[in-house]
Amino acid sequence: MPSALRPAAVPSRFAAALCYERRLGRLHLRLDLLPQGRDWLALLHGGAAHIGATALALPPGERTAAEEAAQSIGRPGHREEELARQVAARLAQAAGCAVCCCAGIHYEAITPEEIRHVLHLVDELTDEAVRHLRQRGHGGA
Repeated sequence: MPSALRPAAVPSRFAAALCYERRLGRLHLRLDLLPQGRDWLALLHGGAAHIGATALALPPGERTAAEEAAQSIGRPGHREEELARQVAARLAQAAGCAVCCCAGIHYEAITPEEIRHVLHLVDELTDEAVRHLRQRGHGGA
């Protein structure tokens, strides 16, 4: 008889996660940063949980002049790819390390005004994370 499955212990490095939140009306967005050695995994999410896009950004010292700041892949029918790319690139620049951003934001019947609010809230979340990373002494220019 197989042994019972038990959840694995949460790695202690996740205790150092940085979490940022913004709310506006029914919109509730979070940006969670999880340390991965000297790099960061960023989770940008709000509304119905899912993964819509992922982007990997490298700091300037790790890419050639011809390479874009971030490479991304988006799930068909989802619109988070540009957000994931922008967040990853800004955080990689600020922290001076690689950043992978997974983004999933979904609100049923979202209005054009709410989409503008989401974009503004993501900018605010990213600004706060950038300030915090710089204060903590993570690289960047």
